[in-house]
Amino acid sequence: MFSLSGCFSSFGNRIDILNKETKTEKQFIKETETQILDAIKNNDRGTLKSVFSQKALSEAKDLEIGLDYLFSLYQGEFLEITNRNHGVFDHLGTPGRTKEISAYCIFQTDKKTYILNYDFWPIQEADSSAKGVYTIRLREYFEGITGKDYGRAGIYHPEWDENS
Repeated sequence: MFSLSGCFSSFGNRIDILNKETKTEKQFIKETETQILDAIKNNDRGTLKSVFSQKALSEAKDLEIGLDYLFSLYQGEFLEITNRNHGVFDHLGTPGRTKEISAYCIFQTDKKTYILNYDFWPIQEADSSAKGVYTIRLREYFEGITGKDYGRAGIYHPEWDENS
């Protein structure tokens, strides 16, 4: 009987920890989403580059092509975010903890509707150079569109499909 209540107590503490982390995940997502969307709305290449991790910047050989594509695709005045969702992968282990978040938001301008997917590591104890955004994908949204996992650093552009 003692061990059952011991497990229950431990289980309750774990739930408290996860609840606190969920708030943190939402905060990470909100901050990253805001930085990316503000950079897109303001055609700010420097800010958009600054959200990427050092690792992503070193691996993304075609970042300028992605920036050109993204800014040419975006049209109109931002109106609102209509939907958002995310997935979280939290890894505890040696040499340290990592948290990977894959998120998206669907938003409207006065001209079009877009889907913005982004993958990032807000916590990266194993490799500090990987902390930050790894991939950004902006596409026009249509019903049924899904995210495609490229596993590539940088900003999506159509040549990624040709070179996959």
